Amino acid sequence: MKAAQPTVEAHFAKCDLELRDIFSRLIATVEKFGSVTVEAKKTSIHLCNKTAFAGIRVMSKCIALTIKADKDLENPRITKHEQTSAHRWHLDVKLHSTKDLDKELVKWLRHAYDLSA
Repeated sequence: MKAAQPTVEAHFAKCDLELRDIFSRLIATVEKFGSVTVEAKKTSIHLCNKTAFAGIRVMSKCIALTIKADKDLENPRITKHEQTSAHRWHLDVKLHSTKDLDKELVKWLRHAYDLSA
């Protein structure tokens, strides 16, 4: 028997409604860049242009957002820095409210989107 395909709704089934609002606003923001595909995975949600440019993990009190980058960024908002290859980084930011979707974060997401073209 084949397992059920993961859904975005399943990721938000047991969390605070504010996290769903953060996600909805995040999607509306990145869709302004161009074509975005939202892919629900077993443990995360990927945002894709040609390839994934961001990943979302729904946690109990926040959304953990992983952003693709071509270099490390020194910023106190970034909670994890992972170099995945010579010119590729994954940078984690925690989103606790819609206020966290500010110009700085949108700039990082736009750069990640362009890297994934």
